[in-house]
Amino acid sequence: MTVDGTVLVLGGTGRQGGATARALLERGRVVHALVRDPRADAARALAEAGAVLV
Repeated sequence: MTVDGTVLVLGGTGRQGGATARALLERGRVVHALVRDPRADAARALAEAGAVLV
């Protein structure tokens, strides 16, 4: 079975969500990450890695 499409990660700057988002990005997935503060360093790093911040 293959899974395609965009993934929404809740808590994208948290410990679990951040690790999940980075792992998905490394595998070439499209990631939308729900973050509390898009100006936070962790959120900016996630965006630079390719995630779309929500």
